[in-house]
Amino acid sequence: MLKVDDYTAGYTDNQFLFREVSFELEPGQVIGVTGLNGSGKSTFIKGLLNIVSYKKGKIVLEGDDITHWNPTTIFRKKSIAYLSQRDRVFDHLTVNEHIRLYRAYSKKSIFSDVEPLLYDLMRSHKNVLASSLSGGEQLILALLCVAILNPDYIFLDEPSDSLDGKYKELLLRIMSSWKNDKGLLVVEQNTGILETISDFDLVIDRL
Repeated sequence: MLKVDDYTAGYTDNQFLFREVSFELEPGQVIGVTGLNGSGKSTFIKGLLNIVSYKKGKIVLEGDDITHWNPTTIFRKKSIAYLSQRDRVFDHLTVNEHIRLYRAYSKKSIFSDVEPLLYDLMRSHKNVLASSLSGGEQLILALLCVAILNPDYIFLDEPSDSLDGKYKELLLRIMSSWKNDKGLLVVEQNTGILETISDFDLVIDRL
């Protein structure tokens, strides 16, 4: 379980974007995070992972207090993946090189159920550089990398941003499958996505 108590974060110690948020996230559950542009949705996820350091509160993951762990330690010791809104893939690597890299770092011998589907979609692009892929194809590659890691918790930051209808449908299919046994925290401007997938939403208002 991810347990968050009195979570406050922002850009500096005197400029917080939200205050005293508490929630719990378990595998098999999806929590949406929504709000106006500039309200701090991306900061919300980054603070939980200590990518943003100006924060207060307590964050406990699987019984360990990770409030002050650095991001490298969190990702190395915990079964968690983070898909950012930007820079989701390595531009200078091919699709195949991404697959080999993430398989080398995967802690699990059993991959996610959605991996074969995503792999088939990328099969014809296996020797293509990630920088040459479309935005939707880059998302599929990023989701494939997450599927290879097969973590217990997945944080997604605006996953549907700039996607057309075909890729949004695929994204929903993947998240619905992950919901069976993973805890998902999804930052999303598209409330239609959240209405379909989330168990409940956290709405961030500007202070």
